[in-house]
Amino acid sequence: MPLRWSARDFPLTRCGCGQLGCIENYLSGRGFAWLYNHFYQQSLTSPEIVALWEQGDSNAREHVERYLDLLAVCLGNILTIVDPDLLVLGGGLSNFSAIADGLAHRLPRHLLPVARPPRIERARHGDAGGMRGAAFLHLTN
Repeated sequence: MPLRWSARDFPLTRCGCGQLGCIENYLSGRGFAWLYNHFYQQSLTSPEIVALWEQGDSNAREHVERYLDLLAVCLGNILTIVDPDLLVLGGGLSNFSAIADGLAHRLPRHLLPVARPPRIERARHGDAGGMRGAAFLHLTN
């Protein structure tokens, strides 16, 4: 799904699907770290950026705010079409509680005025959900 938001001058990068600027490249732990490197010329992992955020680092704080804005815009577009009652955040960044908390405050600005934002929950098994699902499939075959 292509990124259509340029208010913060996000760089476009080539996706594995061949398209340019797919949101999947940005809304992952790897994308979170890649964007940090782009804006601050410092190559850190997502957990390292989160640790800096927890210590009150100004670059990390600014980065999380920028990331949350991007996430809210992208999810707002999807949620306007799908209109679910529940949004489950998974993957490695779902372990970072500030993502779910910050998203809940930003999301309403990116929905239709009559829309109600869905309940936002972190995945029960965090970033291990995919592995658990694969193991379960193996057990059932």
